[in-house]
Amino acid sequence: MSQHTHLPILAAQRAKGRVALSVICDIQHDRASSAKERFAFAEQSADAFSVIARDDIDAVYIFGMARAASIYLSRSQLRRRMRKPFG
Repeated sequence: MSQHTHLPILAAQRAKGRVALSVICDIQHDRASSAKERFAFAEQSADAFSVIARDDIDAVYIFGMARAASIYLSRSQLRRRMRKPFG
């Protein structure tokens, strides 16, 4: 679903200069690699927590089938959530 819905929307926002697609994270290397190439992310990673902790990442967009939801978080929201997990 992400490569058919979420990522094309984010790529369109990048084309308008509204976002930068810095890092794609997925625990499945093949999916991350495919998305990185298809949507021109600068990097890929399997470790979302280390990416979230980076100072150069200002916001994240989280999506997944586990909760069937998408979440956009700013850096300040991320730091609060890292102290208090989702749920």
